[in-house]
Amino acid sequence: MRTRLLIVLSLVLCATLVAVRPGGSGANPVVAARNKLLGVGWQDPGQVRIRWFGVTNFIASFGGHVVLLDAWVIQGTIANYVPTTVEDLIAADPEYIYIGHGHFDHAAHAGVIAEATGAKIVGTAEHCAGAKEDATDPEKVRCVKILDRYGNEFTGGNTQPPAPFYAPPMPFGTIGRPAEGPRGVSVTAVMGRHSAPRPPDPAAPRAPVGIPNGAPAIVQYPPSPTDFAHIASSQGDDEGGSVVYRFVIGQFTLVWHDTVGPISNPGEDGADAIRTALASLGPVDLEIGAVQGFNQITNGLKDVRNYVEALRPKAFMPAHHDNWLPPNATTGNAYYEPLVAELELIPFARRPKLCFIADRENYMAPFVFRTGEWSGPFAGAISGCWTP
Repeated sequence: MRTRLLIVLSLVLCATLVAVRPGGSGANPVVAARNKLLGVGWQDPGQVRIRWFGVTNFIASFGGHVVLLDAWVIQGTIANYVPTTVEDLIAADPEYIYIGHGHFDHAAHAGVIAEATGAKIVGTAEHCAGAKEDATDPEKVRCVKILDRYGNEFTGGNTQPPAPFYAPPMPFGTIGRPAEGPRGVSVTAVMGRHSAPRPPDPAAPRAPVGIPNGAPAIVQYPPSPTDFAHIASSQGDDEGGSVVYRFVIGQFTLVWHDTVGPISNPGEDGADAIRTALASLGPVDLEIGAVQGFNQITNGLKDVRNYVEALRPKAFMPAHHDNWLPPNATTGNAYYEPLVAELELIPFARRPKLCFIADRENYMAPFVFRTGEWSGPFAGAISGCWTP
């Protein structure tokens, strides 16, 4: 009897081990989803992993804590352009969703994902309100306030035309911190400004950047009626203010901003304050920043360089330059030469290493950064960057 009982217990133990082993039929579905997007090993406490899924949207793991930076999978203008889906992001069960600003191409899926997963929205009060509006049950969307040093909540409005110009209640350049965040990760926020057109700089005239360089992606990736309905319902989404975020884990510092507003025009409200606040975040190891903006028609990528000069990153990765908005048929690689030329205006000793990314190549796999390798001057190469 005892022998039979031992045999039964052994079989139960073996069945349990088979059920929970990685890749087995009973494998944790969240782990499997994160493995799919971020690669096996995303839990490493000494690594930061990021994967691009269009515009300035990224899924990231900070030492095993999975978050989203913006939350919109390209939908409506084209379909199936990136291999990541909303369902993939929900399955990956992020802890937090950081919103840079509330326009549809940055936040239209934030409420849906937060409602399904319990991920908390981090941003201005307006970003939180926008996510709740996009959810079926607004009560299921939880938010984390960003607070300045006096305990005031970050709030914001539309900071650029064609909407009426709006100076946000939270002054430009205000520095704050989210009320909570991933354990072991320090997060700082700066109230910035959305990209906006400005008159040409007569001291340094530039050719327009982003001229269409091929067939619109809609030809190869046509959207469905459902996709059109999504984009139609999201067109009126408000900016809600634009926020720059800095993440520090171990020896690694990452700054991410999903728009690039002008900060170098003399006398313009908030320009000096934003530039000073950005400088206080640096020097940083990696800057991931938008390079497409409304000022590129008259002033090229000057605003991009101004952000780089203020933040002083060791490496720079561009975003918001992919081919998702017809009839703007510009693929990311069209920005490569203008960006290189603009960065070359920075003295060599302060010029960052460029890790260029381009669609669709860089949608396919995550970038891996080992936090312990960033304590001194960066002299290496980042694996996976696009090269011409």
